[in-house]
This record gives sequence, structure tokens and C-alpha cells, in this order.
Amino acid sequence: MEIKTTQNNFPHSKNIKNIIQRTSILDVLGDIDFYFGGGFAVALMYAPREEENNLLLCKNYYSDIDLFFKDQQSLNKAIDLLNALRATNKLRKVCETENAITYEFYAFLEEAPFPEIYNLQLIKKYIGTPSQILSTFDILNSRILYSHKEDCWYTDANYFNYQSAKKISLTDSTPLLDVNNTEYPNSIFFQLERLSKYIQRYDLELDQKSLMKLIKIQRQIPDLSFEKNEKVIVRGYYSSYSKYVSSTFNVWLAFINIFKNNSNWNTIKKYMNGIDEEAICKMESSNENSMH
Repeated sequence: MEIKTTQNNFPHSKNIKNIIQRTSILDVLGDIDFYFGGGFAVALMYAPREEENNLLLCKNYYSDIDLFFKDQQSLNKAIDLLNALRATNKLRKVCETENAITYEFYAFLEEAPFPEIYNLQLIKKYIGTPSQILSTFDILNSRILYSHKEDCWYTDANYFNYQSAKKISLTDSTPLLDVNNTEYPNSIFFQLERLSKYIQRYDLELDQKSLMKLIKIQRQIPDLSFEKNEKVIVRGYYSSYSKYVSSTFNVWLAFINIFKNNSNWNTIKKYMNGIDEEAICKMESSNENSMH
């Protein structure tokens, strides 16, 4: 993987800095070398801003603010600083796993009666250079880091080309699709969910290589499904979550829009096992009925 370094000299670079400053994170951790990554970094670059306030990213374009660190010493210093704040009203520790520490971080603004709340996640699992960190990401379109100290971006060399072409691609690092993953095949659900999230947010479509990779898996386990009231536990990259399924569904049909809305759909649909127009119509009809 080739890494590209780009100075933060985009037309909206000042806006990016102001949004970060508004979170108050740099007031606490600004002296530490770290990178903003994940959905927040993508949103800083591409997400629309709220109409009434361009210092607010539109909702649902990111959930956590992921911070990555160059070395263990920097991570430890960040942990110490945030732990010291736990005695105040500026944050609350939510959970800690072997992969990350999650906090609710409160930014108090003079013009607002209530603080803005951010889910701040310190990543313990991956520490190192931008190349080492980005090589672990499962989606090329999330391979982006912003260094506030250097005021520059680190990306996969193909990142901006894919974003401009409105394409999304799986990388060679996709543990959720690995048969050796202890959560496989349930982990496929989480991978499809992640892809669907990026596709919907930024109006993207899977590239041909990624499509064929998923179709190959679909042909092997076309009946992958969850039963009504079944508890689903999925371990992601930095944390895990569980939820109860409210209805019976086939995983592939649940995320059929990833495939159906692709410009190659008419060519690829014949390769999918047990997925035909009748099955799709039944699923869509079931979804509509469940809404009434």
C-alpha cells in the first residue's frame, strides 16, 4: 500500500480546523501527537455541514471520534490526561476493551446552554506510523488520517481517486470476512453494515473486485440469516455490540441494495445464489409492511 501525504490546503481547510477546535479535544490533548481517523476524518473532508451552522457536521455522518497514536508513550499520556478529567464534568468513561477506550467527552461552549457530547475513542489496537495504521483498515474509503500537529492528511494513494469516482473498495485487510475469524460467518453482517453505511452517506458503489469478493462468499453461504428475537453479538475492529433481531431475515437480502443499486447489477445478479427478483420483492414488501 502506497501512502500519500497532502497538506491541509483545501478550500475548506479553515473550516476543518474550526470544527476540530469546537470539540475542545485539542484543549486537552493538543500537545500529544495523534491522528484523527475513521468516520470523523472522512466527515471532516466530505460530509455536508449543517445549514444554520457550518461548524457542525450533518448528523449520521460519523458516530465516534477515533484517535490513533504514533507510539505507546503518546497513548499513555492521553489516557492519563483524560483520566484526570474524570473527576470533573468534562467527560465520562464509557468502557474499555483490549482494543480501545471510549469516553463521552463534553464540550462546553459559551453560546450554548448545554454541552455538545462526543464519543471519543482512543485506539489501543493499532499504534504506529500512518502506513502501519492505515494498512489495517478494511475499506479503502476510510483510509484517511489527519494530523493536527503537522496540519496534513495521510491517505491511501488511491483514496481521492476512488472518492471522486464515487467508488468504494474493500482492502486486503478484511478480518470480518475471514473464515478463521471466531465470529464468522456472523461477522459478515457487520462488514456489510459498514459498507452500507459508507455507501449511503457518500452515494458510493462497490468496485467490481469488491463485488466479486462478496458474491463469492454469498454463493458459499447463501442462507446466512438471523432468526426473530435472536441475540446478535458482533465484534468489530475496536469494540463489540449486541442487539436483538426483531424479525427473521436473510443477511444478503437485508443488504441487497449494496448489490442492486450497483451499475453492474444486471450483469452480476445471475451469479448470486438464490437471490432473484421474486425474493427481493418479498423482502421489500415485508419491510414496507413492518413499517405500518
